[in-house]
Amino acid sequence: MKNTTLTMSFNADRLDALTYHMGKKEADLQEELKDYLQKLYEKYVPQAMVISIVLSSCSDLGFVESEQGEGSGTGVRCRD
Repeated sequence: MKNTTLTMSFNADRLDALTYHMGKKEADLQEELKDYLQKLYEKYVPQAMVISIVLSSCSDLGFVESEQGEGSGTGVRCRD
């Protein structure tokens, strides 16, 4: 899948404090933001759209197979 870059503004003093205290706990701001964006994606994007995105990105590479059974997530995945 193709990635994109997000740009946002945030108070510089708060960002400095945040990165300082995250560093003390060995946490990475960029990783935390990626995790949060993934949670937002899972919360708001309908399952049908998720499947469509997976199929589109996999078919561009020629790798698609369906999964059967419970707990298989979207029901489709990219083949290796």
